[in-house]
Amino acid sequence: MITALLRATLAVTMSALVLAVAGCGGGGGGGSSTSTPPTTVVPPLPLPGPYTVACSNVTQDFSRVAPGANATDYW
Repeated sequence: MITALLRATLAVTMSALVLAVAGCGGGGGGGSSTSTPPTTVVPPLPLPGPYTVACSNVTQDFSRVAPGANATDYW
């Protein structure tokens, strides 16, 4: 009975170890100098809009600040 339990535990442990190693690329020494760098270059997507930087057209409406408050409270 105990031997069967130990075998089952060992089998589960070994399976988990094998799956972990396979998920990590097989332990091939990731980042070694012999690995081939990626060869596919993907150009950036053309984004719609007239501005090259996001939020470059944001303006501040200080008339919407609560009476008695300072605009820096919102920043």
